[in-house]
Amino acid sequence: MLWGVIRYEYRMAIGRWGVWFAFLLAALLSLGSALTGPGPLAGGGAAWNLMGSRALMMNVWMPLIAGIALADRLPREHLLLTWELLETTLAPRGRRILGKYLGGLLAVCTPVLVFELLGACIDVARGAAAAQVPVAVLAFLAINLPALAFVGAFSIACPAVLPVRIYQVLFAGYWFWGNFMNPRAFPTIAGSVLTASGQFAAEAFFGARFGSGGRVTVPFVALNLCVLAACAVAALVAVTKYLEWQARRL
Repeated sequence: MLWGVIRYEYRMAIGRWGVWFAFLLAALLSLGSALTGPGPLAGGGAAWNLMGSRALMMNVWMPLIAGIALADRLPREHLLLTWELLETTLAPRGRRILGKYLGGLLAVCTPVLVFELLGACIDVARGAAAAQVPVAVLAFLAINLPALAFVGAFSIACPAVLPVRIYQVLFAGYWFWGNFMNPRAFPTIAGSVLTASGQFAAEAFFGARFGSGGRVTVPFVALNLCVLAACAVAALVAVTKYLEWQARRL
Protein backbone atom coordinates (compact mmCIF):
# COMPACT_ATOMS: atom_id res chain seq x y z
CA MET A 1 0.00 0.00 0.00
CA LEU A 2 2.70 2.50 1.02
CA TRP A 3 4.84 1.79 -2.03
CA GLY A 4 1.78 2.12 -4.28
CA VAL A 5 0.98 5.57 -2.86
CA ILE A 6 4.62 6.67 -3.26
CA ARG A 7 4.68 5.57 -6.90
CA TYR A 8 1.36 7.24 -7.65
CA GLU A 9 2.39 10.54 -6.05
CA TYR A 10 5.77 10.47 -7.73
CA ARG A 11 4.28 9.89 -11.18
CA MET A 12 1.73 12.66 -10.68
CA ALA A 13 4.26 15.20 -9.40
CA ILE A 14 7.24 14.45 -11.63
CA GLY A 15 5.26 15.08 -14.82
CA ARG A 16 4.43 18.71 -14.04
CA TRP A 17 6.47 20.50 -16.69
CA GLY A 18 5.74 23.94 -15.28
CA VAL A 19 7.47 22.90 -12.07
CA TRP A 20 10.44 21.54 -14.04
CA PHE A 21 10.69 24.88 -15.84
CA ALA A 22 10.73 26.74 -12.53
CA PHE A 23 13.48 24.43 -11.25
CA LEU A 24 15.41 25.01 -14.49
CA LEU A 25 15.32 28.79 -14.07
CA ALA A 26 16.51 28.46 -10.49
CA ALA A 27 19.28 26.06 -11.55
CA LEU A 28 20.53 28.46 -14.22
CA LEU A 29 21.12 31.07 -11.52
CA SER A 30 23.19 28.56 -9.55
CA LEU A 31 25.03 26.99 -12.48
CA GLY A 32 26.18 30.30 -13.92
CA SER A 33 29.74 29.75 -12.70
CA ALA A 34 29.87 26.34 -14.35
CA LEU A 35 28.67 27.74 -17.67
CA THR A 36 30.58 31.02 -17.79
CA GLY A 37 33.33 30.82 -15.15
CA PRO A 38 37.02 30.11 -15.68
CA GLY A 39 38.02 26.72 -17.05
CA PRO A 40 39.35 23.73 -15.10
CA LEU A 41 38.91 23.81 -11.36
CA ALA A 42 41.47 23.02 -8.76
CA GLY A 43 41.06 19.70 -7.03
CA GLY A 44 40.70 18.81 -3.40
CA GLY A 45 39.20 21.44 -1.11
CA ALA A 46 38.36 23.81 -3.97
CA ALA A 47 36.01 21.23 -5.50
CA TRP A 48 34.30 20.64 -2.15
CA ASN A 49 33.92 24.37 -1.61
CA LEU A 50 32.44 24.89 -5.07
CA MET A 51 29.93 22.04 -4.76
CA GLY A 52 28.90 23.19 -1.29
CA SER A 53 28.53 26.79 -2.43
CA ARG A 54 26.50 25.76 -5.46
CA ALA A 55 24.20 23.52 -3.43
CA LEU A 56 23.70 26.37 -0.96
CA MET A 57 22.90 28.76 -3.80
CA MET A 58 20.35 26.28 -5.11
CA ASN A 59 18.73 26.25 -1.69
CA VAL A 60 17.85 29.92 -2.06
CA TRP A 61 15.20 29.00 -4.65
CA MET A 62 14.79 25.21 -4.92
CA PRO A 63 13.02 24.54 -1.58
CA LEU A 64 10.79 27.56 -2.22
CA ILE A 65 9.69 26.10 -5.57
CA ALA A 66 9.31 22.64 -4.00
CA GLY A 67 7.15 23.92 -1.16
CA ILE A 68 4.85 25.83 -3.48
CA ALA A 69 4.60 22.87 -5.86
CA LEU A 70 3.73 20.36 -3.12
CA ALA A 71 1.16 22.57 -1.42
CA ASP A 72 -1.71 21.40 -3.63
CA ARG A 73 -1.13 17.66 -3.28
CA LEU A 74 -3.58 17.07 -0.42
CA PRO A 75 -6.26 19.63 -1.50
CA ARG A 76 -6.15 18.11 -4.97
CA GLU A 77 -7.25 14.77 -3.51
CA HIS A 78 -10.30 16.44 -1.97
CA LEU A 79 -11.03 18.35 -5.18
CA LEU A 80 -11.07 15.14 -7.22
CA LEU A 81 -12.89 13.27 -4.42
CA THR A 82 -10.04 10.75 -4.40
CA TRP A 83 -9.46 11.24 -0.69
CA GLU A 84 -13.10 10.53 0.12
CA LEU A 85 -12.94 7.38 -2.00
CA LEU A 86 -9.84 6.17 -0.17
CA GLU A 87 -11.53 6.90 3.15
CA THR A 88 -13.98 4.09 2.38
CA THR A 89 -11.14 1.57 2.20
CA LEU A 90 -9.15 0.01 5.02
CA ALA A 91 -5.96 1.81 3.99
CA PRO A 92 -4.48 3.49 7.10
CA ARG A 93 -4.72 7.25 6.90
CA GLY A 94 -1.23 7.79 8.29
CA ARG A 95 0.26 5.50 5.68
CA ARG A 96 -1.45 7.44 2.92
CA ILE A 97 -0.08 10.73 4.28
CA LEU A 98 3.41 9.24 4.54
CA GLY A 99 3.22 7.87 1.01
CA LYS A 100 2.02 11.22 -0.32
CA TYR A 101 4.89 12.96 1.44
CA LEU A 102 7.60 10.53 0.30
CA GLY A 103 6.34 10.46 -3.28
CA GLY A 104 6.20 14.24 -3.44
CA LEU A 105 9.61 14.56 -1.80
CA LEU A 106 11.18 12.20 -4.33
CA ALA A 107 9.56 14.18 -7.14
CA VAL A 108 11.04 17.52 -6.03
CA CYS A 109 14.40 15.94 -5.20
CA THR A 110 14.74 14.56 -8.73
CA PRO A 111 15.20 17.85 -10.62
CA VAL A 112 17.41 19.30 -7.89
CA LEU A 113 19.75 16.29 -8.05
CA VAL A 114 19.64 16.25 -11.86
CA PHE A 115 20.71 19.89 -12.10
CA GLU A 116 23.31 19.44 -9.38
CA LEU A 117 24.87 16.55 -11.32
CA LEU A 118 24.56 18.50 -14.57
CA GLY A 119 26.64 21.30 -13.12
CA ALA A 120 29.28 18.84 -11.91
CA CYS A 121 29.37 17.12 -15.30
CA ILE A 122 29.85 20.50 -17.01
CA ASP A 123 32.78 21.13 -14.69
CA VAL A 124 34.29 17.75 -15.56
CA ALA A 125 33.84 18.43 -19.28
CA ARG A 126 35.73 21.69 -18.81
CA GLY A 127 38.66 19.94 -17.15
CA ALA A 128 37.75 19.33 -13.52
CA ALA A 129 38.45 15.99 -11.84
CA ALA A 130 35.76 13.32 -12.19
CA ALA A 131 35.60 13.17 -8.37
CA GLN A 132 33.56 16.36 -8.59
CA VAL A 133 30.48 14.27 -9.46
CA PRO A 134 30.32 12.25 -6.20
CA VAL A 135 31.09 15.43 -4.26
CA ALA A 136 28.00 16.97 -5.87
CA VAL A 137 25.93 14.01 -4.67
CA LEU A 138 27.28 14.45 -1.13
CA ALA A 139 26.46 18.16 -1.27
CA PHE A 140 22.91 17.33 -2.33
CA LEU A 141 22.48 14.86 0.53
CA ALA A 142 23.92 17.18 3.18
CA ILE A 143 22.54 20.54 2.04
CA ASN A 144 19.59 20.19 -0.36
CA LEU A 145 17.83 17.06 0.89
CA PRO A 146 17.26 18.20 4.51
CA ALA A 147 15.81 21.51 3.31
CA LEU A 148 13.51 19.79 0.82
CA ALA A 149 12.41 17.22 3.38
CA PHE A 150 11.62 19.95 5.90
CA VAL A 151 9.58 22.19 3.62
CA GLY A 152 7.94 19.18 1.98
CA ALA A 153 6.44 18.01 5.27
CA PHE A 154 4.89 21.38 6.02
CA SER A 155 3.71 21.83 2.44
CA ILE A 156 1.82 18.55 2.69
CA ALA A 157 0.47 19.27 6.18
CA CYS A 158 -0.40 22.96 6.33
CA PRO A 159 -2.79 23.13 3.33
CA ALA A 160 -5.04 20.75 5.25
CA VAL A 161 -5.98 23.70 7.47
CA LEU A 162 -5.09 26.69 5.26
CA PRO A 163 -6.22 27.62 1.74
CA VAL A 164 -3.47 26.66 -0.71
CA ARG A 165 -2.84 30.16 -2.06
CA ILE A 166 -2.65 31.68 1.42
CA TYR A 167 -0.20 28.99 2.51
CA GLN A 168 1.97 29.52 -0.57
CA VAL A 169 2.19 33.27 0.07
CA LEU A 170 2.95 32.75 3.77
CA PHE A 171 5.48 30.06 2.97
CA ALA A 172 7.33 32.27 0.47
CA GLY A 173 7.58 35.01 3.08
CA TYR A 174 8.75 32.54 5.72
CA TRP A 175 11.43 31.03 3.49
CA PHE A 176 13.32 34.28 3.03
CA TRP A 177 12.55 35.69 6.48
CA GLY A 178 13.47 32.50 8.34
CA ASN A 179 16.62 31.64 6.42
CA PHE A 180 18.26 34.59 4.69
CA MET A 181 17.53 37.69 6.76
CA ASN A 182 20.33 39.14 8.87
CA PRO A 183 19.37 38.51 12.53
CA ARG A 184 21.42 41.55 13.55
CA ALA A 185 19.30 43.82 11.38
CA PHE A 186 15.86 42.22 11.68
CA PRO A 187 14.12 39.81 14.11
CA THR A 188 14.35 36.39 12.49
CA ILE A 189 15.07 32.74 13.23
CA ALA A 190 17.81 32.77 10.57
CA GLY A 191 21.09 31.67 12.10
CA SER A 192 19.35 29.60 14.77
CA VAL A 193 18.99 25.84 15.06
CA LEU A 194 15.72 26.18 13.11
CA THR A 195 17.47 27.44 9.99
CA ALA A 196 16.62 25.18 7.05
CA SER A 197 18.72 26.80 4.32
CA GLY A 198 21.57 24.28 4.67
CA GLN A 199 24.13 26.96 5.46
CA PHE A 200 25.46 25.15 8.54
CA ALA A 201 26.13 21.89 6.67
CA ALA A 202 27.63 23.86 3.79
CA GLU A 203 30.08 25.58 6.10
CA ALA A 204 30.97 22.62 8.34
CA PHE A 205 31.41 20.01 5.60
CA PHE A 206 32.26 22.00 2.47
CA GLY A 207 33.79 25.25 3.70
CA ALA A 208 31.08 27.31 1.99
CA ARG A 209 30.07 30.31 4.10
CA PHE A 210 26.85 32.30 4.01
CA GLY A 211 26.94 35.04 6.60
CA SER A 212 27.25 32.79 9.67
CA GLY A 213 28.73 34.40 12.73
CA GLY A 214 31.60 32.00 13.39
CA ARG A 215 32.86 28.57 12.59
CA VAL A 216 30.03 26.03 12.72
CA THR A 217 30.78 22.78 14.55
CA VAL A 218 29.69 19.34 13.43
CA PRO A 219 27.66 18.74 16.63
CA PHE A 220 25.70 21.93 15.93
CA VAL A 221 25.02 20.75 12.38
CA ALA A 222 23.80 17.41 13.76
CA LEU A 223 21.52 19.25 16.20
CA ASN A 224 20.20 21.45 13.41
CA LEU A 225 19.39 18.44 11.22
CA CYS A 226 17.74 16.57 14.11
CA VAL A 227 15.55 19.58 14.96
CA LEU A 228 14.48 19.95 11.32
CA ALA A 229 13.70 16.23 11.11
CA ALA A 230 11.71 16.36 14.35
CA CYS A 231 9.69 19.33 13.07
CA ALA A 232 8.94 17.52 9.81
CA VAL A 233 7.78 14.39 11.65
CA ALA A 234 5.65 16.51 13.99
CA ALA A 235 3.98 18.21 11.03
CA LEU A 236 3.08 14.88 9.40
CA VAL A 237 1.81 13.41 12.67
CA ALA A 238 -0.23 16.57 13.36
CA VAL A 239 -1.94 16.56 9.97
CA THR A 240 -2.74 12.85 10.35
CA LYS A 241 -4.33 13.48 13.74
CA TYR A 242 -6.19 16.49 12.37
CA LEU A 243 -7.65 14.50 9.48
CA GLU A 244 -8.67 11.73 11.89
CA TRP A 245 -10.44 14.29 14.08
CA GLN A 246 -12.09 15.82 11.03
CA ALA A 247 -13.30 12.40 9.88
CA ARG A 248 -14.86 11.69 13.28
CA ARG A 249 -16.83 14.92 13.08
CA LEU A 250 -18.46 13.97 9.74
